[in-house]
Amino acid sequence: VREALKRLDAEGLVQLTNNKGATVITHSLDEIGEIFDLRRLIEVDLFRRAIPKMTADHFARSDKLVNEMDASYAANEVSKWGDLNAEYHSSLYAAADCKFTDELLKKISIRADRYVRMHLTVMHKLEQVKDEHHQLLILAQQQEVHQACELLTKHILRAKNELLALIAENRSDK
Repeated sequence: VREALKRLDAEGLVQLTNNKGATVITHSLDEIGEIFDLRRLIEVDLFRRAIPKMTADHFARSDKLVNEMDASYAANEVSKWGDLNAEYHSSLYAAADCKFTDELLKKISIRADRYVRMHLTVMHKLEQVKDEHHQLLILAQQQEVHQACELLTKHILRAKNELLALIAENRSDK
């Protein structure tokens, strides 16, 4: 348990206090917005770099993951949604081959996970998200870099704005 808590602390999900235990970190609205802004900046750049380099193997992996996501939505496997979302998005960017940027994105995705799942469950956005995920892959396959990056930008910013509104509405600390 101690090692798990240390890992969560390193990932910025809990705060360890000597002789007092661990507390789950609650991000401010500004911090949540920043998480999604960073996702947008990094992911759109990676997608723009990746699309021209994507091969049949990249498309097959992304297609497999988007279908796994659809199955997990149908089975209501909420605990898998954040990881599958991050893995799918990562598969779209893999051809960019930017290892350092990928590592940064993984750290951001860990912090975004709970908000991604909240967006899908509380806000009932599964169908819209499913459609957008499929469309991102189609646009990449068609080598429509500009349209794909525009859709990805809208996808991330819509999630950010809807989440911030929901959280602000339900928090007393705003």
